[in-house]
Amino acid sequence: MLIAIAVWSAVFAGSLAWNWAQTKKNTQEIAYVQIRLALEKDVLYRHWNANCGGLYVEVSDVVEPNPYLSHIPERDVVTPSGRKLTLVNPAYMSRQVNEFGKIRKSTTLTRITSLQPVNSLNTPDPWERQALQAVSKGEKEVVTVEKRDDMTVLRLLQPFVTEKSCLKCHGAQGSKEGEIRGGISVWMSLDHLLALEQQKIREILIGHLALWGVGMVGILITLMQLKKAQEKQQQTKNELIRSRKIEGIGLLAGGMAHDFNNLLSIVCGNLGLIKAFGPKPDERLERSYQGAEQACGQAKELGLLLLDLSSSGDPKREVVDLKQLLADIQSQVPQPANITSQIVFSETSAFVRGNYRMILRMLRNLIVNAFEAMPNGGVLKVNAKDYIVKKGDTLPVAMGDYVELSIQDTGKGIPPEILLKIFDPYFTTKDTYIQRGLGLGLAVCEVIVKRLGGVITVASTIGEGTVFKIYLPSARLAAPGEKSDRSGNAA
Repeated sequence: MLIAIAVWSAVFAGSLAWNWAQTKKNTQEIAYVQIRLALEKDVLYRHWNANCGGLYVEVSDVVEPNPYLSHIPERDVVTPSGRKLTLVNPAYMSRQVNEFGKIRKSTTLTRITSLQPVNSLNTPDPWERQALQAVSKGEKEVVTVEKRDDMTVLRLLQPFVTEKSCLKCHGAQGSKEGEIRGGISVWMSLDHLLALEQQKIREILIGHLALWGVGMVGILITLMQLKKAQEKQQQTKNELIRSRKIEGIGLLAGGMAHDFNNLLSIVCGNLGLIKAFGPKPDERLERSYQGAEQACGQAKELGLLLLDLSSSGDPKREVVDLKQLLADIQSQVPQPANITSQIVFSETSAFVRGNYRMILRMLRNLIVNAFEAMPNGGVLKVNAKDYIVKKGDTLPVAMGDYVELSIQDTGKGIPPEILLKIFDPYFTTKDTYIQRGLGLGLAVCEVIVKRLGGVITVASTIGEGTVFKIYLPSARLAAPGEKSDRSGNAA
């Protein structure tokens, strides 16, 4: 179980880590594409401006004549209507757009910078200085992520190469075509992309946790099913072993029962003849006769037990009145004074189809065991109700109408390790030989119930008690006039 959970958790962790890394990688790739597009668009505007020889813009408080273009005779012109215009070259235009972008709080800003700036406003900051030094040594571009104030930004710098169209303005400053005069620096805020990234990661995390949970539930259900299958397989194996033991006992009992009963009949018969025609016994001899007769009665019971255990033949069936049967048991088994009985029957659950003698023996065993389980007193509950076995029912009996008869005590309960063995032949928890007997009491109960076409179950809780449930074919649909015969035969 732990291995399955560990493997599934490892698969989940690996998938989560991969998706997490892919999300961050995608964010990075999108950011790089966006900042390069921004730079490419800015460069296109600059080239267009340079190829046009510059732009004339009306002089204002925002756009003043560029002092670095004073060597150009036509830097300032006046229109026929009297409007004053000034020449704006690409560098001046980039600076003006950059300042305008700051006012509009643009997320992407571009500017020109140089290690030898003509205009002090183009002086590089520390990052740009390092980037300019790198491109001067042959780097095609420098891209990094850094923190700026309260935001995360992506920074890009590419070399600025002087073109022929640039010489109109910068030729007088010593610029030559093809040389690197500085760099074009771009920074872009990543906050919006990082917010989307965090949202995507949350979705991935929630999805994976849900998937992991579903997988864990599936694993647990599968393991529970496997455990149940193993338990059922073991139960079937135990039942097969127990059935073979009982079958062996039955074979032995079947072979012994008739011979035993024949010998017992001779002993009991001769004992009766001696008592009837022999000399009148004194008091001591009378007690011996009574002891011998009692022993014959017990031996007869043992013979009947052997017959019940024998698997040969089908026991005779009749309609058995469970209420009358319980009354007979109460007359045979004295109820301890510290134990009370609660007997409840439904209107139709008092009659079953079975063998009176066999059911009597089974219930007597269970009731005696219940009394013994409550040495300090308690309550014996006997309940009977109708039960219909339908298709898919877990009870291992044929579909049909049954009576569910439960024998419940309020004793100390049976430990789980013992509960698995209580129907095994020769198994007992009693101490002395007299108490133990043969250890066949519950084994006989199970054999009887099975031979009558039913099933017996047991459940126990330590400190609360034990309940045996016996399911026997119902006789509520018995033929009219069919009655119970305590001899074991249908009337």
